[in-house]
Amino acid sequence: MGLPRLLSSLEYDRPFMPGLVFCHAFSSGCLGIITSIEKPQKVILKLNPRQGWYVITQPIHTSQKVIEKKDHFIVELEIIPTYELTMLIMGWGPNVEVIQPTALKKEILRLHKECVEKIKS
Repeated sequence: MGLPRLLSSLEYDRPFMPGLVFCHAFSSGCLGIITSIEKPQKVILKLNPRQGWYVITQPIHTSQKVIEKKDHFIVELEIIPTYELTMLIMGWGPNVEVIQPTALKKEILRLHKECVEKIKS
């Protein structure tokens, strides 16, 4: 049923414009599909061993560098701190600490406090 549709060709009166190249260049400093016009920042995360090994085997972003591997892992990213990054970090709960940037660290703290208040009530 789908094969005839694949075999038939469609003609358009506009030339092909490779939008994916622009899209990738625009969003390469972002995580996921949420983009921003901000410039990427250095984001440093301290991870416990379990989360650290996970992030090493499943990198967060192409800019990811492992800075330290001891009883914890320090990971550095050049990325725009978008909502998606914030939610990813929130999902790791106590397994992660934001070292840098301060604004992201404060946002994670604010969100965790809000969660605690909701649980208390």
